[in-house]
Amino acid sequence: MNKISGINILYWFCLFILPLSYPAYGNPVEKDLAIILDTSLKEPIRAGTKIGSTVLLPSEWYKEVLKLYNQSEIGNGLEEENTYNEWRLISLRIAPCQPLVRSMKHSPHIYCWPQVRLVMQPVLEKLRLFYGRTVYNYADDRAIHMLYNVNLSSNHSYLSSAQKQRLEFLKEKITAATQDHNNREFIPLNKSEKIEFIELRNKVSQRLITDVLALRDPAISADGFSEHGIRPELEYTDTVDFRKNLVKFLSKYTDASHLTKLTSFSLPSGRDPVQLDLWVFLSFEKKPGNRISPKESPIFDQNTGKKLTTLPAITTGSMRRDSEIFYEMYGQLNTTDFNQLESQVLIYEFGNDNQTAENILNPHMISTENTSCASCHRLNNTHFNFHNLSKLNEDSTIISERVINDVAYDMLWIKKHLE
Repeated sequence: MNKISGINILYWFCLFILPLSYPAYGNPVEKDLAIILDTSLKEPIRAGTKIGSTVLLPSEWYKEVLKLYNQSEIGNGLEEENTYNEWRLISLRIAPCQPLVRSMKHSPHIYCWPQVRLVMQPVLEKLRLFYGRTVYNYADDRAIHMLYNVNLSSNHSYLSSAQKQRLEFLKEKITAATQDHNNREFIPLNKSEKIEFIELRNKVSQRLITDVLALRDPAISADGFSEHGIRPELEYTDTVDFRKNLVKFLSKYTDASHLTKLTSFSLPSGRDPVQLDLWVFLSFEKKPGNRISPKESPIFDQNTGKKLTTLPAITTGSMRRDSEIFYEMYGQLNTTDFNQLESQVLIYEFGNDNQTAENILNPHMISTENTSCASCHRLNNTHFNFHNLSKLNEDSTIISERVINDVAYDMLWIKKHLE
C-alpha cells in the first residue's frame, strides 16, 4: 500500500467510522440553544472581559460603532447615556447549522454551517429616572449582536488536517456558488461532494452541541433546561462555575478573529421608546487585522436567491414604518420584484400584511438575509419593544416569537441530522 492510499483510508475511516457522541446530558433543548443570562451573573461578562486572544468586545470595534451612530439620527446618544464598561453579555444563541444559502428553497438544511451569536447591552446597575424613581439593572434600549461562524482552528482536533482543508474547500465552493447564483436550481456540489460535506460538517455541528451540553450543571435535572427562560444555573447556583465554563466556551468559539458579522440597533437618547419611536440599525463586517467596517446589507428573493435591493450600513425603522428607502423604491423596482419584496419586508403599516408577518416569523420561509432588521425586530407582542433576545429597561429578557421558532427549527434539525 503506498503512502497516498494509506492517507486516503485513514481519512475515510475518520469520516465515517469515528462519530462523535454527546455526553450523558440528554439532547439539547431550549435553554441550551437560547442561553439567557439577563443580569443574573454575580460577575457579569463585560465588554472588556478577556476572551481568547482579546476581549469580548474590543474597544476598537466599539469606537467604530460609536462613529457610525454619530452619522445617524442617534448622534452621540450612546456616549451621553452609556460607557464602554457598562456593556455586558445578556444572551447567546447557538445555531447548529445556519444557512449559507440565500434562498430557503436551496436546501438550507444541507448547505449550512454552525454559528454562535452573542447579544450585548449596556446595563446601568443603578439609575435615577427623570421623574425621580430609582431603578436597578436597567438595560438601555440598544444592543450589539456579534455572529461567529465556527472556525476550523487548531483547537478542533476531532478533525484531521486533511479533513479541515477538505471541509474548508467544500464550504468555500458553496459560498462561491451562492454569490454567483440567481436562478432557482442550485447545485453547488456534486453528489459525492455533498455527502462528504454533510459528514464532515456534521462533526463540527456535533462538537459545538457537545460543548454546549457540557455547560450544564450536572446537579440540575435535564428537565430544568426545557422551555425558554433564564439559564437554571443562574437561579440555583452561585454562578461562579457556570461563568468560568461559559468564558472558556466563548474563548473557543467567539475569539475576535472568528467574527463573521456585527450588527447593532439603538433608540436615540431620552429613554422613551413610545415618544421617540425611532430605531437605527447598523451593519459591519470584519476586515483583516480584526478590524470592522460598515457593510451594506443586500436583501435576496427568498425563492430564487436573486438580489432584490441593497440597504446601506445605516437604516432606520419605527413601530409602523420600515426604512424610508423601501418607500422610495416604489416605482423604481419592477412590479414583480417589488411585490416579492413586500412579501418579505413589512413596508406598509404594521399589522396590514398578516401574510408577510407570518413569513418573517417562519424560519422555514425566510432567513435574516431575506428581510430587513426593522421588520424582524418589530414583530414582538409588546409594541415599541424591538428586542428579540435582550432586555428593555427593567423587564426580563424578551424572547421573540421568531427566536422561539428558530430554536424549534434548530432542535428539529439536530434530531434529524445529528442524533
